[in-house]
Amino acid sequence: MSYKLVEDLQKKAITVSQACGALQVSRSGYYAHQAPKNTRLEDASRSPK
Repeated sequence: MSYKLVEDLQKKAITVSQACGALQVSRSGYYAHQAPKNTRLEDASRSPK
């Protein structure tokens, strides 16, 4: 839910950094959440086990 709010705030000229700071979520988590699902699955399959 927080990442959706970051996206909505960004449309209102609030930077991702400001929105993430106010909502106390990480920018890296926001950008990871924005990645297409296929990319996330591929990244997971490449990680060392």
